Amino acid sequence: ERRSLEHALYLTYTCLVDYNLRRIADDLWAASRRFFEDHPAEVYPECITEQGLTQFERIFRKYYVNIYRAPASPEKMAQRIFRAAEYFLQNTDGDPRKLLANYLKLGHQRDPNAFLEWVKKQKHQGLPNGDKVIKLWFRTMCEGDAIELGSGMWLFKRNELAGIPLPIDKNIISAGIALGLVRIVKGSFEGSFSEVKPPFHDAWLTVARKSDLLPLELDEPIWKIGRNCRRKKCDSDCFFRSVCPRTTDFMFRGEVTAPSPAWDILVWPKVLESSR
Repeated sequence: ERRSLEHALYLTYTCLVDYNLRRIADDLWAASRRFFEDHPAEVYPECITEQGLTQFERIFRKYYVNIYRAPASPEKMAQRIFRAAEYFLQNTDGDPRKLLANYLKLGHQRDPNAFLEWVKKQKHQGLPNGDKVIKLWFRTMCEGDAIELGSGMWLFKRNELAGIPLPIDKNIISAGIALGLVRIVKGSFEGSFSEVKPPFHDAWLTVARKSDLLPLELDEPIWKIGRNCRRKKCDSDCFFRSVCPRTTDFMFRGEVTAPSPAWDILVWPKVLESSR
């Protein structure tokens, strides 16, 4: 049931082990659903901690062991959830929905950006870490009954969430290129991934403003566009074909297939600009 304790735990536990990798996302969330359906009485933080880490790892492993190319072993994933269960028992009576209330009781102001920064600092105590994963968790906990941001399990109002920026990763960047929002110019890029984020951040902020959406509401649909774009084997019936420049000669660090010599292997070409 939406907004129930079980729903909050399902979202929290899965975000904890969601490493933001498109190759495993669907399998990972499906495994979490099966785990919750088969063990409804054992998902609560008090049950997890009472049975002990070894027993929890044994149960957890059955559902996650066959996820192909997972970045961590089922045991490592189980350990992250076990630590989070301990954290919630100590700080929120085992209920992730109470995390915002606990934050406010500590004397902090009601500000979603400040709350996000505070959550990031709790990563060593068991909460999710990484900007993309934390904002994924934040978004799911703030969604209302109509999958719209505002009046969710963390009771931020919709207007309070307008200042939360869209988390930029390579799928969001790929979508920005595919939809022609950011132009790329051939050349060599020598720098960190963070240096290519600003033009994509500006472009998607403009899209959100012009469409009367919150930046975070663009996260899932845009991520899916970037994730599923087959830029090297473009389908003729692709919905975005009329606006996509079909640029194929680029790659991210870690990809196997080398780009053409005209492009740099690191991330993107050197010159980027928003095409607003």
